[in-house]
Amino acid sequence: MNSSLRAVLFDIDGTLTDSAPLIRTTLAYVMREKSGLDLPESSYSRFVGPPLEDTFVELDVPASEVSSYIDKYREYYDVYMDDTPLFPGVADMLTAVRDSGLRSATATSKLRRSAKHVCEVTGIASSFDIICGSEPELGRTHKHHVVGTAITELEQLGILDGQNRLPEMPLGTEWFDRPVRTDVVMVGDRNFDTYGAAVHGIRTILVDWGEGDDAEKKHAWRHVSTVEELTQLLTSL
Repeated sequence: MNSSLRAVLFDIDGTLTDSAPLIRTTLAYVMREKSGLDLPESSYSRFVGPPLEDTFVELDVPASEVSSYIDKYREYYDVYMDDTPLFPGVADMLTAVRDSGLRSATATSKLRRSAKHVCEVTGIASSFDIICGSEPELGRTHKHHVVGTAITELEQLGILDGQNRLPEMPLGTEWFDRPVRTDVVMVGDRNFDTYGAAVHGIRTILVDWGEGDDAEKKHAWRHVSTVEELTQLLTSL
């Protein structure tokens, strides 16, 4: 490692784990059971990534019922979560990143406890200094909240320097329209990652194997087509 880059923040769903099929299946099940809405699972692809609260609101679930839909979702999802596979090459990529001297954390909209569990059952937990996810009980539900928590905890470990912290900008700010920091980078697959990181002045690398489309890639700092390409990029920054 020969630059100022010190740490990498990783999204989980669609970036490290191939969880999109289970997410689509779970959403289809919940909407069928709770609303009688029987749509093809492919109809739910655009909801792989955002917080569940936003997903169910966009699916026209009344605000007073959203929490019960989320409970139903997690009840079903947790039964099959252990079967979620890593994308091929991800474990080796994480090892190579760590061997290069970089430190890593997750920054996912999954519940923090679920993120820890998935990392443990897939065998990648030891690759991370911190496993961060959403914590609704603390008001941390969206990606920019989780990224902020990851930054704070990496600072507490002495991995990142708090003096490099930049003022937060409104959600939706493009990374190229504001000052950015070079000691940490985000890796994800959706605009939620790009914009959540940009709030804190962090650039994002989007992976092509996730759920994001070409339009979303235009807002990212970089995008990569293969895990090998991601490994090479991260270890050369």
